[in-house]
Amino acid sequence: MINPSQASPTKRLLTINQTVSEYGGTPWMWRSLIWGRKLPEVRIGRLLFLDRVEVEAFISRQTKPA
Repeated sequence: MINPSQASPTKRLLTINQTVSEYGGTPWMWRSLIWGRKLPEVRIGRLLFLDRVEVEAFISRQTKPA
C-alpha cells in the first residue's frame, strides 16, 4: 500500500501557463487550439483549464510516424 505522504500527486487539470511549462509552446498556441475546437477546455466559473489526459491524447494524435 502506498503511503499518501510518499505519493507524488499529479494534477489532472492544468492552467494554460502550467501547460506551457510542462509541454512547451506558447499560451496563445494553446488558446488557439481551444478556440479552434481542436482541444477541449474545462471551465470552472471563469477559470480555464486543460485536462492532462486530453493534452496527451492531442499530442499522440499529432505525432506522425517516421
